[in-house]
Amino acid sequence: MRQALSINKGFTLLELLVVVSIIFMTVALALPVYTKSLNIRKLEKCTNQLAQDLRWVEQISLNDTEDTPRYQLKINSSNYSIADSKKNITLKKINCDSVQISSSSSSFVFSSDLTKNTALKITLTASGQKKYIFVAPVTGRVRISDSNTKQSGE
Repeated sequence: MRQALSINKGFTLLELLVVVSIIFMTVALALPVYTKSLNIRKLEKCTNQLAQDLRWVEQISLNDTEDTPRYQLKINSSNYSIADSKKNITLKKINCDSVQISSSSSSFVFSSDLTKNTALKITLTASGQKKYIFVAPVTGRVRISDSNTKQSGE
């Protein structure tokens, strides 16, 4: 009694189409989440870089012996630059892809006399998420926040 052995190697076309469609649906569901995650990461990176640059400019302004303010922060829609107005050169220019930057002032000047510095609020937006950078008047304290309100004492 011999039984006929049927040897099936491989998959049918229907099985392959089902597997491929499941993979495409998984990718289609995951792609928007991944894109939003990347944009939020860019927002965090740009916020931290801008706060670090603000602290750096404050420090070099404090070390400056001249009375006239010379370091200036200029903010455009998705980039910012730091310039030395006395030497008429740009010290640093940063482009923040996918991040919108807005400010209470498009230009901010740092003075070695801290009492001349005014308050500054910078809003960074990406994928519906917002981060805020506050520069306190007089003290020059730079603070990053998720909310639009200042803490008491600033």
